[in-house]
Order: sequence, then structure tokens, then C-alpha cells
Amino acid sequence: MPLTRATGGDARRVVDGSSIDLPRIAPVRSSSVFHGDGWMGVRMRDASVVRGVGVLPIFAGLIGLLLLLGAFAVTWLREGR
Repeated sequence: MPLTRATGGDARRVVDGSSIDLPRIAPVRSSSVFHGDGWMGVRMRDASVVRGVGVLPIFAGLIGLLLLLGAFAVTWLREGR
């Protein structure tokens, strides 16, 4: 506990008996306190930059699944002969 108080953080139990009490996690840019009633903060450091996001259409996955199932069906039919 002394370390968390010295750094402005918080340590809490998330399971109290049979109930789970998860705090909301919020990004904090500059503050001396990183916790509050029902929330915990994560210091944003801007240590990395996202330059782009690659998106694969869902149909490519479905087509691959259909091709795989078709290959299994052909193999099963051929083994049955």
C-alpha cells in the first residue's frame, strides 16, 4: 500500500464475498491521482503511435471456412468409395 499511495495509485479487492466489483478503467493524461470512487486511471504516455489498421473482410474468413469444409467433404466421400 505505501507504494501505491506514493505514486498516486490504488490497490483494491475486486471480489467481495460472492460479488465482483470491477472499477471502470479511464485514461488519464496528467494528474496526481489515478483513482476515484468506482474508477481507476491508466497514465497515457504516448509511447507508441498507431499508423494504420488493417481490416480483413469477414467474407474472406467465411470463404476459407467453406473451402475447408468442402475439402473435408470431398475427402470423406472419396474414402467412402
